[in-house]
Amino acid sequence: MATERHATSAEVEQLVRDLDAGFYDDRLPPQSEAVGTGVPQKFADVQPFDVRAWAARKGIKLPDRSQ
Repeated sequence: MATERHATSAEVEQLVRDLDAGFYDDRLPPQSEAVGTGVPQKFADVQPFDVRAWAARKGIKLPDRSQ
């Protein structure tokens, strides 16, 4: 059994970069179950957890999405 540990700020930053790049988009629900906005969705957009808000509360600097 793996031991639980906190992610480092570098690991969180990498996760956010991966989410922004669409690396987990294949895990989205089928389009019929996704929000029907007509806008292409990313995994990061449909999850209930706001990584950026969490990181800000923890004082973790994340890369800007516009980069």
